[in-house]
Amino acid sequence: ADWRAGGHLRSLRLDSSALSQFDIWSQHLPKGIWRSRAGAWNSAEARICWRSRETRPKSGQRPPGDMDPRHEGLTVVTADSFRELVLESKCHVFLVATAAWCGACQDLKPRWHQLAKAMAAEPDIVIAIVDMEENELPNKYFPETYIPNAKLFIAGKKRQPVTMRHVGGASFEALTGFVEQHTSINIKEAVEKGYPDYCIKHGIEAFMDELREAARSRPVRRTLGRSELQGLSGVLYKFLLDTSVKPLGDEAEGDVVPILPPPIGLFTRSVSNTSASGVANPALGMSMPLSKAGVPPPPTLVRVTSAPPAPGAPPALRRVVSDTAPQQQRALAPIQAVGGAS
Repeated sequence: ADWRAGGHLRSLRLDSSALSQFDIWSQHLPKGIWRSRAGAWNSAEARICWRSRETRPKSGQRPPGDMDPRHEGLTVVTADSFRELVLESKCHVFLVATAAWCGACQDLKPRWHQLAKAMAAEPDIVIAIVDMEENELPNKYFPETYIPNAKLFIAGKKRQPVTMRHVGGASFEALTGFVEQHTSINIKEAVEKGYPDYCIKHGIEAFMDELREAARSRPVRRTLGRSELQGLSGVLYKFLLDTSVKPLGDEAEGDVVPILPPPIGLFTRSVSNTSASGVANPALGMSMPLSKAGVPPPPTLVRVTSAPPAPGAPPALRRVVSDTAPQQQRALAPIQAVGGAS
């Protein structure tokens, strides 16, 4: 039987209300029907248009909703949907032609996906992609023989698309700049439109409440050499790495924790821990004088010898504390005398 008489009928829908044309086509499009250049719709099995007798162009399968489920905001165009999604669309369409075997196309895709995600909440533009290996698009719009090939179909000027040169090496900023140059769309405003939905989808508000609770339950200590903001950042950083970290308990807000010097090197020796003008540091086994700011200055290294060195051997290294105070000069006199004797 002829398909127009119902010979290719796949499903039947009975409804009490009359269906609109959009409802009817939305039911048939996923089944593979196609539209010829003459505007006639044909069944999925038909290879020749019943009205214009033209051959059906090569076309890939239309995904559900014409959207890529793996990448947010990315529209997938096929040869069958090109007229509907691109030419007859009321908004701007930024379409890139790619192929799976093209290395430059694969390098461009991450930035193209990023652009689609950024523009997902902007209703005035569609970011789309088409696989030229599976689809045959009209040469009138894609006469070039190279890929990747990106064209911006501006609303009201769909018959004269604007080609973006050297799109294969274009950065994300170059892609957004090209859109802003030829349209009235602002990338910053487009991202701000999608931020509320992004917060709901990823639970940003609940995450911020969790961070606020962690900051309130874990007091931040004031430490020499670090601002309060740096201290708070350290607390939140530890909290994010290990959620089992518990609050510190009752701790004075004004506690001052001294900054310890770096660990002793492998070739150093400790000096006396009894200095009249210094503060003892049992962890290091050495005496460290305090500067005017109350912070111990870093120790220095001087060359000394405890015994006559062998011919050609370098003298040993010892860690000592240098200071201009007279008592420190007297404390270093025996060490300097040993160095002078060598």
